[in-house]
Amino acid sequence: MMYPGMMQAEPQPPISANVRMYLRVVGFVVVASAIYFYGDFIEMPDMAPYM
Repeated sequence: MMYPGMMQAEPQPPISANVRMYLRVVGFVVVASAIYFYGDFIEMPDMAPYM
């Protein structure tokens, strides 16, 4: 049994796969760099009570 719309092509994503991969890599590098360079300014809680 066929329903209307089953034969339609899938909608194309608004951003191509290469652009999405590039944005993921750039985002990862930016976040990793921010943690590396500015991580000392963030106060991390002491984990001693949980160990």
